Amino acid sequence: MSEIVKTSFNLSKDILNQLEAMAKTRGVSKADILRQAIANQKFFIDTESSGGKILIEEEDKSLKRVIFR
Repeated sequence: MSEIVKTSFNLSKDILNQLEAMAKTRGVSKADILRQAIANQKFFIDTESSGGKILIEEEDKSLKRVIFR
């Protein structure tokens, strides 16, 4: 694991509320949610950069492409 570095940044109250709700739902820390979100975003960027596509399979088995802007 990499060295842990304490950091600080500003979030809107709405984003902070969402972050807290996600952490509570998953039973993890807010920092864990942010680390997971960053890892996911890196995966999406790397996949698209290499020509891949991000797809979501709906309950009815249909596929939708996720497009990041």
